[in-house]
Amino acid sequence: MTVSAPTPSNPGLRLPDPVTLFCCLAPPEYYRRPLFSEREVFCGPDCPTVETGDGFASLNTPPGEYDLTAVVARLPAHQRPELIVVKADATRRNLPRGLDRLPGTKVLLVGDTHHFAAPLRTLLAYGAMEDFDAVMLDHTRQHAYLFLEAGFERVYWVPAVDYALRRRDIPPAPDRPLTFVGQIGAFHPWRRHVLERLSAAGLPLLGMRAEPERAADVYAASQVTLNVSLNGDLNLRVFEALGAGGFLVTDALSPDAGLERCFTPGRHLATYRSPDELVELVRHYLDHPDEAMAIRRAGQAHLLAFHSPQVKRAQFFAAVFDDRVDPALEVRGERRGLAPLPARSIGFRRRLAAYEALQRLQLTASRLTVHAAGQDETGGGFAADLRAMARDLPRVVFADPDAGSEPVALPMPLPLPPSADRVRDDAVTLLPWPDRAETDRRMARLPGASVLCPTLSSRDHAEAAAHLAGWGFVPTEPGGILFQCADALRYAGRSLSAPALAAELAPELRHARLAALEPMLRTAEQLIGVARLAARFGETSLTERFLLRAVGLDRQQPDALAGLARLCVAGGR
Repeated sequence: MTVSAPTPSNPGLRLPDPVTLFCCLAPPEYYRRPLFSEREVFCGPDCPTVETGDGFASLNTPPGEYDLTAVVARLPAHQRPELIVVKADATRRNLPRGLDRLPGTKVLLVGDTHHFAAPLRTLLAYGAMEDFDAVMLDHTRQHAYLFLEAGFERVYWVPAVDYALRRRDIPPAPDRPLTFVGQIGAFHPWRRHVLERLSAAGLPLLGMRAEPERAADVYAASQVTLNVSLNGDLNLRVFEALGAGGFLVTDALSPDAGLERCFTPGRHLATYRSPDELVELVRHYLDHPDEAMAIRRAGQAHLLAFHSPQVKRAQFFAAVFDDRVDPALEVRGERRGLAPLPARSIGFRRRLAAYEALQRLQLTASRLTVHAAGQDETGGGFAADLRAMARDLPRVVFADPDAGSEPVALPMPLPLPPSADRVRDDAVTLLPWPDRAETDRRMARLPGASVLCPTLSSRDHAEAAAHLAGWGFVPTEPGGILFQCADALRYAGRSLSAPALAAELAPELRHARLAALEPMLRTAEQLIGVARLAARFGETSLTERFLLRAVGLDRQQPDALAGLARLCVAGGR
């Protein structure tokens, strides 16, 4: 392997320069060049096939799984890789196979594990199938311990290892008050919620999409640059904005995410913990531009000194080739006291699935409360493990059964599933399956929209799924342990028709549950059935309203007409 020349920013620094094949998730122009080596070839589903005079600059591959040996066979001898870096995520768009048949050092660069379907299970399974010498995470440090738990020995974290620095001079008087550059689409409900809160507060927020070079200009020209992580991740915008000389206000992440290992809040950037705190913070710095200017200068200087692309390359090669890690970047000593489980066991997989479910629900929750009282009596420490895993989810809290009782239920008469269009307080309940009686009791009193049913076998799962289907709940993925309501009418009927369950419901909740059904009732038969439930609980006005609607749909309904007649007689009408 050759060694590159000293870098311009560090004349004494000499880095390895291996022939590198980078299997990537974006077009080559998205990345800085050189990324890992002066002698690198890009390949992936978004890469065009580009030939040069003596080989290839990039090669197109099929999306999904593909044979990497066939890709390497197309390269001339002098481009056969000494280092292969694969960036993969749960989209499953870039999963090269056959690495064990190729020489050289192989590195799995872990992409997004903080959203998408089954992100950690997907990456852990893929990593176990291929012959990787090392695993590296860049913006989801909080998940490094899971790779260690799964049996990977060489796990590293180099934040923003593949970002491109676009440095700008800091203007003396930035002319844009408050900007956000980035996506606010279907994947970003929390981000959209935060931005809407700023606009509602009357702050001069300008949101936009921009190509990287244009984005750097905007960061430099803004008095305040806003960042909202997608789901608790240390995203590239932190490094890109600071590198461009922006004054960055970003959400505070969990200590496990590593933000404060890289930058000091109040010195290099500013952080907020809630939308309301963000509103006040932005107002403060718009009114105190001198404070913002001092922070942005310190932030850019710190990034250039400690997080430049040259530093990232040096950290990458030190870890991969020499197993040397800056103490601030070390992750291998971190454990969360989880019960030891074999990586291929159903217990390990269900634990991952439960964490991924909380991570997914956090996307649409301003606060997600996990109700797990009594779970460990039947679950063998499952709730305790899940609590330890969820400590990196900043909007997830666990109800504390030791406080005497769980928090008051949320005012949600029907467990309507979360929506990406609206962020709300929510809750999820762990079910103590196979205890059917207690499962039914908790189902009748759900404080939120979702339940977790962590079964121990496929047979248990089939039985639990059939039982929960009777409540109108279905799994969110085949064989999954997260269940959400698909039939609110069935749910309400089950909870109100069983006397023992209905007796535990507060009268106000019974009334709200019945009233919430009205917009969902489409047939005269449905309306008559719910009217009978309302009559059982003495809800005279609701009973009459349902019967009147039933008659309006079908004037020949004898049950509806007779019910209305009885109500009129009882009321002297």
